[in-house]
Amino acid sequence: TPQKIAVSAGGRQWSYAQLIERASALSSILCAQRVARGDVVAILGPRSFAVVGSMLAALMCGAVFVTIDPALPRERRRLMLRETAAKVLCVVDDAGQPMDLGQDDGLGVVRLDSSLDALASLRGDALGASPAIKGDDAAYVFFTSGSTGRPKAILGCHKGLSQFLEWQRQTFDIGQDDRISQLIALS
Repeated sequence: TPQKIAVSAGGRQWSYAQLIERASALSSILCAQRVARGDVVAILGPRSFAVVGSMLAALMCGAVFVTIDPALPRERRRLMLRETAAKVLCVVDDAGQPMDLGQDDGLGVVRLDSSLDALASLRGDALGASPAIKGDDAAYVFFTSGSTGRPKAILGCHKGLSQFLEWQRQTFDIGQDDRISQLIALS
């Protein structure tokens, strides 16, 4: 159902086809930055279409994503980049100054607008087939709150994410026409 609504915010919507089109184009850009299976792609920006598209783009090239809330203190953001050994940082709407976040350490930077409109005309066909993913392969990283001292990175795998989403779908009887509001913080 490529024409069904995949992402909605404010008065704007993306269909699944639009989401895949932009994520494929961004995935091609990430691959051109030599992002490979298992590499970490950090995504820094406010809740937006670009953050959703960036998460999917990272997964499409076999990478692991970590979302970083631009409202976090600078040192916390730097810690997250160091701990994950991120290869590329996707910065949405000038959410942070890359030199402030470790570009001097060889971190590649991709700048994006919050709607990924600039990618709408690009084709993601340089990507080719996505790498084969196994259930135990890493998918994302999130950090503990750090309330006991230093925040700790938690690595989530595809199998765990898939099982959680299936549990959520069954437990709350989520169907194709339901909409879900995501309220948790990006980090």
